[in-house]
Amino acid sequence: MTTPEATDTRALYARFPHLIRIELLWGSLECRQFLSGLLTDDRGDHRTGFPAEHAKTIFALLMEHDAAFPEFDASQAQSPWHDGFQRSAMR
Repeated sequence: MTTPEATDTRALYARFPHLIRIELLWGSLECRQFLSGLLTDDRGDHRTGFPAEHAKTIFALLMEHDAAFPEFDASQAQSPWHDGFQRSAMR
């Protein structure tokens, strides 16, 4: 499995060492879900959120993962606009 290549994760992992899990999951659906979950409050407002620089890094990792592994980006598969574009582009 590959690891993130374009996004500098040094500061993120220095501040939040447990997020090295991203490296272990990279290239999997579980990684996509993990990254997305980091950016979404699913604990009923009990999270304080990440500092802006680290939130940007996580978002960049999510975008990088989606570009490298589009098969795991459910938002594209569920979008009626995306599907319609796909069909019209194939004609």
